[in-house]
Amino acid sequence: MAHFNKMIVLGRLTRDPCEVKTLPNGNSVIDFGLACGQSRKDKSTGQWIPDPNPLFIDCKVWAYADSKRNLVKVVEQYLRKGGEVLLEGSAKTESWEDKNGGGKRSKTVLFVTEIQLLGGKKDDSAGGESQSESAPAAFDPNEPF
Repeated sequence: MAHFNKMIVLGRLTRDPCEVKTLPNGNSVIDFGLACGQSRKDKSTGQWIPDPNPLFIDCKVWAYADSKRNLVKVVEQYLRKGGEVLLEGSAKTESWEDKNGGGKRSKTVLFVTEIQLLGGKKDDSAGGESQSESAPAAFDPNEPF
């Protein structure tokens, strides 16, 4: 039986991306948090009501040392807390033992393979304009992930 693991989410960054970590093999990784939910429009007022229970997702972006395509640099340069982004990738579960005796813990992490910048949080220093950058993030099916 074939298996398929693909996740596409649209949301806003909950924190600035962490510092880029370079691994001993030359590959690099960066991680950040994303919040997404299902806002709805109030029929009587026409106002958007935010989702009271948003989904919080940890995201990781990898770059291979020998790759021409480096999404880690795109994340480092363009993504900031509050920025809106569309992400595509595969979900994996990470597990660990709680250090405080809370037993086994786990979380789902999105390993990002595609990034679409949609616009950003309003930046007061830029005259209130919202950031709308596009980044080259085409997926190369021959590149291992």
